[in-house]
Amino acid sequence: MNLNGSAGAVARSAVWGGVLLSGLGCANLPEVRHERFAFPKENVFVEVPERPFEVLGRVKAEVTFPTLDEHSDEPGICKNYYNKAAQKLLAIAKKQAKADAVVELRSVTLLFDGRIERHKTPECVDEGGEGEVLVEGIAVRWKKPGDPQPKGSPSPVPSFEETPRLNAEGDSARSSGTADPSSSPSSTR
Repeated sequence: MNLNGSAGAVARSAVWGGVLLSGLGCANLPEVRHERFAFPKENVFVEVPERPFEVLGRVKAEVTFPTLDEHSDEPGICKNYYNKAAQKLLAIAKKQAKADAVVELRSVTLLFDGRIERHKTPECVDEGGEGEVLVEGIAVRWKKPGDPQPKGSPSPVPSFEETPRLNAEGDSARSSGTADPSSSPSSTR
């Protein structure tokens, strides 16, 4: 078979293309290294702590991570990135609201029918090549020992729906999207 001329060039390209593709087909995916993240247990709480605090607003965070590692421990990876999301949530609360801590940390899952589920445990979504952790919590500022405490039983922490969401300036935003700290319900415990 003569492979000279334009028809020969096309044939040579096809042969080399087949050789290259067959060689690439056997290649392994690069190994994914997962950095380890510790849970910020001094400043993030799944439950409501006994310490008195003032509610500043609701905060949310999202973390994505690679999930192509076939040898990985899926629940372990989810917990690891849940820890990273908790760290990120605390950083957002500190930056936006000058908060001391985050209480009632919840992982959030969005369902196909539009409902939202909140979990006290790490819950992740894996869409193939990338996983995602959504978390939310309530930013709080610790009360100082000399601060006046409300009389009677302590006020309960408002639900997520009742707690105003913080905007970029750290103020509680009303549903209209404008920041008005004087109108935000400041709960104390």
